[in-house]
Amino acid sequence: MKVKKERAQLVTALGDIKPAIPRKGDDDMIRKVIFTGHDIAGYGEDMIMVVPYETDFATVAPSEEIAQMLQRVTATQFTLSFNAQNQIVMEAVKEADPEKNTRKTTMKTVLKTNPDSHLIEELTTGLLAEIATAEWYELSEDDCFGEAIKRCMYSASKDGTQPELACVHIAGAIVASSDDYRVSRYVLPYEFAGDVLIKAETCIQMSRFVFTRYAITNTWVLFLTADNKLLASRLLFLEYGDLDQFLDFTGTDYPLPDKLAEHVEHVALMSAGDHDIEKEITVTLEAAKVTLKAEREVGFAEIEIEADLAITDPVSFTVNPTFFAAMLTGTDDVVNIGADKAVFEIGDYFKHLVSLTVV
Repeated sequence: MKVKKERAQLVTALGDIKPAIPRKGDDDMIRKVIFTGHDIAGYGEDMIMVVPYETDFATVAPSEEIAQMLQRVTATQFTLSFNAQNQIVMEAVKEADPEKNTRKTTMKTVLKTNPDSHLIEELTTGLLAEIATAEWYELSEDDCFGEAIKRCMYSASKDGTQPELACVHIAGAIVASSDDYRVSRYVLPYEFAGDVLIKAETCIQMSRFVFTRYAITNTWVLFLTADNKLLASRLLFLEYGDLDQFLDFTGTDYPLPDKLAEHVEHVALMSAGDHDIEKEITVTLEAAKVTLKAEREVGFAEIEIEADLAITDPVSFTVNPTFFAAMLTGTDDVVNIGADKAVFEIGDYFKHLVSLTVV
């Protein structure tokens, strides 16, 4: 049966699930989109994303080809159907326009799929079945949980040799991360019902949504939006150390220059990295100035701002500019500097510690 669909709806759904679609690993799983009849999903080893999308068929299709089909069908609406040859058929009609002297045109794109894929059953009888029996908890309406994830994901390690540090740790009211060079800790106004590790890559996807509920099963920690978009992060059974010991130190408060966040945003335009979370700038603190520097192969950008830090030796650290600018916007305009580290704070709920290098 041909079902009329809005192009924008499928474009949005594919964009939502794209980060969960594996690009390496099992050939049966990589670059695949799952249609369940009620949802569309990306299914990875560590993350699954499921978005409501009604169809009258269940099958698995190659994700890149689905995207190409949408590029060819530029009409705002199209019909979607499934034929006896296990093919998805996307058809769009553009009516004749006498004023523009154009004739009626029909565009049809056909894509072979696999309705017998094991992924459909694994998703529907596995994860989606767990949802029905899971105990769900509410998240606060002000989305402080989402803020905690965004603030902590930048400090997770990019070194795969310590898998636990490549995650954000959530335990009770504490959301935290560290790469052995920096520490971020966010205190929630409530207790999270569990102790879980979520990979930083998954946190990046989580930061795109506002989740209103969560649940923890034997295999997954589940997050659900108000419009029933589901993100599942596989539970990781790894030990995570106590980070409070690193944050417990006494230094000296120094005032930060005015509009430092704006300067960070400006210099960040020259920072290297294909993705936001990969970008870094170098911040150098001296007695009378703060220097921000970003560089890549084609050149660099540097900004010097007068300051009154009164520190003896110049010190520096690297930091993600997006994270740093957002943090500076919320701080009390001071930095606490000790012997070999500095701490930035937002109220009594967020701390970011960074190790300092003597210049």
